[in-house]
This record gives sequence, structure tokens and C-alpha cells, in this order.
Amino acid sequence: MTTWRSGDELAVDVGRLCAVDDVLHRLLGSAANNAEDPAIAVLFDEWSMQAAEHNEWLTDRLPFRAGFDRGAVRQLGTYRDLVEALQHLTDDHNEVGLFAGVVEVLFPAILDDLAQIDTRCSPAADRSLQRRLGFLTSDLTKAVLDGRGYLGRLTTDAPVRASVASAVASLPSVRLF
Repeated sequence: MTTWRSGDELAVDVGRLCAVDDVLHRLLGSAANNAEDPAIAVLFDEWSMQAAEHNEWLTDRLPFRAGFDRGAVRQLGTYRDLVEALQHLTDDHNEVGLFAGVVEVLFPAILDDLAQIDTRCSPAADRSLQRRLGFLTSDLTKAVLDGRGYLGRLTTDAPVRASVASAVASLPSVRLF
């Protein structure tokens, strides 16, 4: 029995990732411009630009055919609550909380999503998509490692560590499947 999905079902999954990358590009780009910590600003900017690039790569894999609305599948879905909570951290100028939320909650959720989508791809029909999912996985894995490394340096002070833990604990999880 195969676990791969139809093209339309896979397009919904890819569209969800496109929507997340689009929001992530705008959210982190804005946060980079307003960040007080130069290292956080650089990482936010890097991740924002990667999200834009990932969005392009994935959008290219959405079907082009009569009757298929590429815009309709670009929905945040189960990411909506998390993205809204991250936006609130941005609005509250909690850049360290936002940083931790992206590194500890959002990026791992996207990595889980990428892995799930990859397992449901058809080896014959979706090789190009699988290749792109691999690139995204590589980029996000590096982002998590870089982010956690810097987060460790930011949270050596107990009050900062407690604030970050509180911010991360307050974030909703993403239920993918």
C-alpha cells in the first residue's frame, strides 16, 4: 500500500508551506529592521530572505492547470494561531521571545511538516518537489542550530532565561496531521 497523496492533496500541503514562508518573510524582515540586538537582526534578515526563496521554490511546484486556484491553497491552516502569537511578540517588541519562538517552535514545526510531506510524495511524480523539500530541510536545520547556539548565549542570565521560557511556553503548538 502506498502512502503518497494525490496531486491536489499534495498541493494543499505545499500551499500551506508557501503561506507560512510568505508570512515568515514579512514577519522576520520587519523584526530585523527593528531588532536592537545586531546578531538577532542579522539572523532574522537571513531567515527572512530564506523564507522568500523557499516560497518561490515551493510556489513553482504548485500545479498550473485550468480550474486549479493556486491562491486558494496558500492558507496558513494549522499554523495560524502560532503565527498570530509570534506577531504579538513582535508587536510587544519582545525580540528575544520572538527569536526563541521561531527557533524552538516554528522552525521545528515546519521541519516536521517537511518530513511528513516528503513521506507522502510519489517517488516517480514528485522528485523535483522532494529535492526542494531537502533544500528547505537543510536550511531550516542549520537555522535551528544557529539559533539555538545564539539563544544559549542570550539566556545565560536567569531572568532572561525565565522570560524566554515563558514566551515559548505561551506559544500554541502546530498540529499537522
